[in-house]
Amino acid sequence: MPDNMITLEVDGSSITVDIEGDTSITDISEDMTNVASTLAWYGSLWAAAREALAEVEDEYRAWRAEETEKLLEDDLKQAEWKVKNAIDSMKEFADYKASIRKAQRLVDRLTVALEALRTKADMLRSKGANARAELDSTSMKTKEELEEDDSERPDVSPASRQAREEEVRQVFRKHKR
Repeated sequence: MPDNMITLEVDGSSITVDIEGDTSITDISEDMTNVASTLAWYGSLWAAAREALAEVEDEYRAWRAEETEKLLEDDLKQAEWKVKNAIDSMKEFADYKASIRKAQRLVDRLTVALEALRTKADMLRSKGANARAELDSTSMKTKEELEEDDSERPDVSPASRQAREEEVRQVFRKHKR
């Protein structure tokens, strides 16, 4: 699986997300509409990943305490380093540590994705403001604005077009003189 894809288990369902696709800007209008919900979605995924990390860490601590207790049953006066080395050499120890690293990596990747989405939201705000300023300076209107205000749509009937052409001719005639 590519690095920009994350698969995680949330509430018993496997979910795959495309970080690069979700954090890149493709269409300002569409992205502005979706960025808040995408941020919320990634936030819930991050919370689920944090919960999974906490569960693995809790399981590890419970297992370690149980193994420590078993080792001390035989000799309560064992040196701490001997108990620690005995536990650290068990296969389960390596498995738990690998699970913890994997869960932490997922949390870290989702944290970075959330930060990228926040940056995307800021960039969209800036791009939107620049686009509005550009439209204002040129007196142009967006499709949505034209649809909202049909009164400002130009009359394109043949009669009105001929009248406008005649007005333009009159202006040129005056300037030729």
